[in-house]
Amino acid sequence: MLPVSLFGGEIPHRVIEAERAINSIRIDGALDESDWVSAKIAEGFTTLSPTPGLPAEFETQVRILYNDNSLYIGAFLIDPEPEKIMKQLSQRDGRANASSFTIAIDSYQSGINGFGFKVTSAGVQSDFLLSPEGEDDNWDAVWNSSVQITEYGWVVEMEIPYSALRFPKKDVQKWGINFGREVRRTRETSFWNEVDPTIEGFLSQAGVLTGIEKIETPVRLMVTPYLSYGGQTNMKQAGSTSSGISGGMDLKYGIDDAFTLDMTLIPDFSQVRFDEEILNLTPFEVQFDENRAFFTEGTELFQKAGLFYSRRIGGAPHNRHRIFDKESEGNKITRYSNITQLLNASKLSGRMQNGLGIGVFNAIVGVSNAAYTDANGLEHQIQVNPLTNYNVLVADQNLKNNSYVSLINTNVTRFGEDYDANVTGTEFTLRTQDQKWMLSGSSALSQKYHSESVDLGYKYNLVAAKASGQLTYYARYSEESPNYDINDLGFIRSPNERSVNVGGAYNSYNPKFKYINRGSVRLRTDYRRLVDPNVFTDFAVTANGFVRTNNFIGTGGFIRLEPIQTFDYFEPRTSDFSKFYAFPQNFMIGTFLSTNYNNPLAFNMDWNIRTFNEESRNSYSFEIGPRWRVNDKISLDWNYDWTLSKNDVGFVSKNEDVIGQSEAILFGKRDRKTVVNEFTTRIIFNENMYVNLIGRHYWSKVNYNSYHLLGDKGELIEHDIDDINDDGRKTYDVNFNLLNMDLVYNWRFAPGSDLVFVVKNFANNGEDIRNLQPSYKSSVQSVYQYNNNFSMNLKVLYFLDYIKVANKFNS
Repeated sequence: MLPVSLFGGEIPHRVIEAERAINSIRIDGALDESDWVSAKIAEGFTTLSPTPGLPAEFETQVRILYNDNSLYIGAFLIDPEPEKIMKQLSQRDGRANASSFTIAIDSYQSGINGFGFKVTSAGVQSDFLLSPEGEDDNWDAVWNSSVQITEYGWVVEMEIPYSALRFPKKDVQKWGINFGREVRRTRETSFWNEVDPTIEGFLSQAGVLTGIEKIETPVRLMVTPYLSYGGQTNMKQAGSTSSGISGGMDLKYGIDDAFTLDMTLIPDFSQVRFDEEILNLTPFEVQFDENRAFFTEGTELFQKAGLFYSRRIGGAPHNRHRIFDKESEGNKITRYSNITQLLNASKLSGRMQNGLGIGVFNAIVGVSNAAYTDANGLEHQIQVNPLTNYNVLVADQNLKNNSYVSLINTNVTRFGEDYDANVTGTEFTLRTQDQKWMLSGSSALSQKYHSESVDLGYKYNLVAAKASGQLTYYARYSEESPNYDINDLGFIRSPNERSVNVGGAYNSYNPKFKYINRGSVRLRTDYRRLVDPNVFTDFAVTANGFVRTNNFIGTGGFIRLEPIQTFDYFEPRTSDFSKFYAFPQNFMIGTFLSTNYNNPLAFNMDWNIRTFNEESRNSYSFEIGPRWRVNDKISLDWNYDWTLSKNDVGFVSKNEDVIGQSEAILFGKRDRKTVVNEFTTRIIFNENMYVNLIGRHYWSKVNYNSYHLLGDKGELIEHDIDDINDDGRKTYDVNFNLLNMDLVYNWRFAPGSDLVFVVKNFANNGEDIRNLQPSYKSSVQSVYQYNNNFSMNLKVLYFLDYIKVANKFNS
């Protein structure tokens, strides 16, 4: 195998030739068909970890076959002690203590985008998309694999149908390819084509696959209908029980060799994992993870320039304030849902032979109404969300040297009197031929169309960096105008900021220390100002370090220093940024420890302390996460997070009746204690069946010590208010208490087909949030006293592939 130059870089790229299979290949992990004997061998792997650039300890041999329908990979993974091969089971796409074999395919030789397929020694599959944003393991394909443990090690056999790939329409194919292996008990990771950690980019360091000729993109038509039955109730509210049956369908259609259309009709997200809610005392919105499969799978194109936040679709009603305004007027809400009905969604995406990727996303959310009763007992209905269309359009062009430039547009059209929103942005990354230097940036223009006016905002940033080598560094400038607002279909916490960030890192992949195999140090400075008014807000210096020992214990720490007084213009919550809080000098230090996950019992632990140049003000946090691998099928995880803030300072109110003065802002000094307990139990019966139980209890208690007016220079002026309610409780003290439990049973009874049974329980202290419990224990005991929501759902999905169905009927 002669090395070749590929992607314009200086990295040697090895070549492997695929052989056309004459006979049918049975995926059983045996590799006993005669075609495998004559296939070319890819061998001679090189380590990436723990020490890069060395010959792999154990030999690996990979062969590739193909026919008109599929690509076949057979791998012999030699191990002189097969009885020691780690093979813990996990759910599909999960992480476990198991050895693994991975194949990465870059079918357009872009050096940027590709497909990944992984099989563990326990037979568990994972698949993912590769892009500049990293690995997207939410992407799922339907493919076959089998493993066998032998006296010489273990064997992997894989069949990847062409329907799972995208490739150019050519008689002769030439793809980027690489094979990876992890020996879990030694934590050695190696690749067929060497991957140098000091060089930016993974796919740009792939080898080359040749020999595939005269294949065609198959008819890619796949349908997954579903049927779901479920019910829910609030055990603390009579008459709250409801149940029903629903059905819908997901469709995937390959328009041509490059583009695929995905659609979902009347989707059901009842199985989605719960959000990790918190008590938010900041002026900023909390951003939650997207857990709905349709919005996470194959959406890497739509993430360009950071303008798309899919949780806006089907989220809280746009005009929910209307029903809450009625409640504040003394009416009683009788019907309201904090989510809106997604009617359908579709996405079209793909990449042409010239490297141009195109993505189109569309979703429609229906009308939502709420109801309330007035003082006379009459019920009224009010619209809280109009019929809404969401649209995203992306064009992404691959350039030489693994560079790219992208254009993206997001649009929200609301039917009725509500405003529409549009955002247009661009993003680019330019790299030198040796991948050493990089220039990247993005910009966007936001537009909100009201009936008689248009709100315009902008943002842009530019980054120059040395991106490869042991020593890397960068400089970044960012700016967002006061009216920049992408929150109709994106997410931004705080516009009206400009910042300069300068940082660097030194990574050692083979330290000259006896007991350490990897280490790094990083330094960063951050300088911030408002755009309008153009005033200074913040300056900080952060340094951190990390080392990993030869027995795979990781430890490190950080220091963050704000050495001068800074100014917070967001906490006072004034629309014109006319007020600020003078934030004192402060210093934060923390450290962490992570033990070797190969051991049956392992844990992560971290703590930090923050001190302020202010009397009796400080904060502490401690987190520990033990995990116990009972055996290869059962594991238990626990995560405990404890935080204490003493004399924390924050906004309380601008209510004139409360403060006793007009145009005044009331701040408070408060003690806050937060405890989070999360438990996860996994029982994996085999590679196709598992049970997960996840429980999370969150408790946050806030006790105000004193109240203060915010002065013109950002200082706090002591101020007395009457904060005792008629029931004797303090007005602004908080006891936020909630519990989530999810029990999920999943059985993949056929390729791409699942039976899912989910039980959910959600409880919180509801309207009794001001009832301070004397202790954490009493808070836990009281969580079920106010709201106790319980639901069950059974869902069956069946995957239908047009080709297989047609072949079955034809035979």
